[in-house]
Amino acid sequence: MAVREMTCIVCPQGCKIKVEYEGSEIRQISGFTCKRGEKYASKEIVSPERTITSTVAACSNDGELTLVPVKSDKPIPKNKMFDAMELINKQKISLPVEAGQVIVSDFMEKGINLVACKKII
Repeated sequence: MAVREMTCIVCPQGCKIKVEYEGSEIRQISGFTCKRGEKYASKEIVSPERTITSTVAACSNDGELTLVPVKSDKPIPKNKMFDAMELINKQKISLPVEAGQVIVSDFMEKGINLVACKKII
């Protein structure tokens, strides 16, 4: 049986959670103070996900280059993070960009989009 200790990131309490598991089967979770912490710890063992944040190169009408902050609008599987960054690094967009504008639809998985985080004219 494996044991993993982690700090919960769901709320500011930062509970120290201990998970005992075999493969993807959870045996026991302890140390959480709310159900969200228990759910987080279980998900972290079975299928960890992360919201990815980065920047995409953008070109204005006068040819000036800038960077636009972007993020996935939903978490993606943690094991796809490097592939996601490769795809992000290949993106080049034109200004203007609106906050929330979809830069890449169905990013890494169907229903997950890469969106701009800031309006840049």
